[in-house]
Formats: sequence, structure tokens, C-alpha cells
Amino acid sequence: MSAAREKWACRFLLACVLVIAAAWPVGQVQAEDLQGTVTHVRDGDTIEVGNVPIRLNGLHAPELDDPGGKRAATFMRDLVLHKAVTCSLTGEKSYDRFVGTCWLGGPRLASVVQDDFDRRKVTPYPPKPAPLRQ
Repeated sequence: MSAAREKWACRFLLACVLVIAAAWPVGQVQAEDLQGTVTHVRDGDTIEVGNVPIRLNGLHAPELDDPGGKRAATFMRDLVLHKAVTCSLTGEKSYDRFVGTCWLGGPRLASVVQDDFDRRKVTPYPPKPAPLRQ
């Protein structure tokens, strides 16, 4: 292949990659329901179901290094680790986590945690409406 033709092929390939990257949905995933066992608790508002990290919609717990952060993570771990949950993902991502509303058989996890941590200053942010469960 001639140098000019090789240069053209490289530019064409680069253009194709840029077009695909520009069209790729950033921060969006398909909204879906997920059922499974909580395999890991990252902190007070992030769990992993299988290998899917889920940021609980409607809850903002302190970070692990902030006051109350380790306590929030411990509470969440005691509440859900190795238990079955159902989650409705919103279709959004927060960093590497899928945003979702999760239930542990009954009430929303975020509500359970919020009720327990109100006196410890775990403050909610306005949640997006959770999909109706049938």
C-alpha cells in the first residue's frame, strides 16, 4: 500500500471511530428490572447485585471518609448483604453505577435507610419517580 493510501486509510478509520464515539449514548443505559442477591456494599447508598453496581435513587449517604459514612455503610451491609433484592434501573448512570430503586421484599431500601439515619443527618435528594411495580 502506498504511503498516501495508508495515510488516507488511517484518517478514514479515525473518522469512523469519532463518529461512533459521538453517537454512543453517554451515561444512559436501558431502564430495566433486575433481581438478584446483593454481593457487595460499597457504601451507604451503593450496592452491587451480582456484578452490577447500583446507586440508590433518592438517597445520599455520607462518603466513607465523612462523619457517619462508615456507620451508613455498616447499616446498609447489615441490611442487605447476601439478601435478594429487586431493583428498577432508571436508565441513567452515576460514574460507574447504574441508578435504581431497590426493594428488599417490601419498602424501598432508600426509605428504610433514610428512616434509620434521619437523626444521623443522611439527607435525601429529590428522587426521580420510581417505575410502578406490577
